[in-house]
Amino acid sequence: MSVWQRRIPFKVDIAGIIDIMGSSLYSRVDTPIRELLQNAHDAIARRRRRDISFQGRIDVRLDPEARTISFSDDGIGLSAQEAESYLGTLGIGITGLIKRGQPLPNGTSGGERSDLIGQFGVGLFSAFMLADRLSVESRRDEDEQGVCWSAGAGTDIELSSSDRGTPGTTVTLHLKDEFASLASDPEVVEKAI
Repeated sequence: MSVWQRRIPFKVDIAGIIDIMGSSLYSRVDTPIRELLQNAHDAIARRRRRDISFQGRIDVRLDPEARTISFSDDGIGLSAQEAESYLGTLGIGITGLIKRGQPLPNGTSGGERSDLIGQFGVGLFSAFMLADRLSVESRRDEDEQGVCWSAGAGTDIELSSSDRGTPGTTVTLHLKDEFASLASDPEVVEKAI
């Protein structure tokens, strides 16, 4: 008998994990909608930290023809580095890092923030319960250029520059066939609020 040893990396089936998250972690259709609204809330709260008089706004747009639901906020926005580091990383969220006082790529750190809701970095991924593709367009107010992030469940992430003129973020869900009717059902969004 020979003795052997080797190291092998963990392997993850991203599409499988996203499918499990969508169908098992969240049992209600309105839960991913609530998660995205909470992300928008946190972005506004972070911008308000810089300017206490800032009110903030969240808009939800249903487009039955395109079979999309879009969530737009005028919060702090994301830099290209933040989009690359956090949007495609399951389990690490900017809000969670802030709440734990850990440093962010731009050199800032947080500390306990009771006005922030998110924590675990799964809110965006929950949208794959309803959508087969997600698009995010964002711009931080101090950045000259925005960023576009787009991915399907288990596909490569596409990153590109954006000419978005205003700070904030828009997340668009390209709905799966079985959820296309949500793009014409404002009641589902209202239930999530």
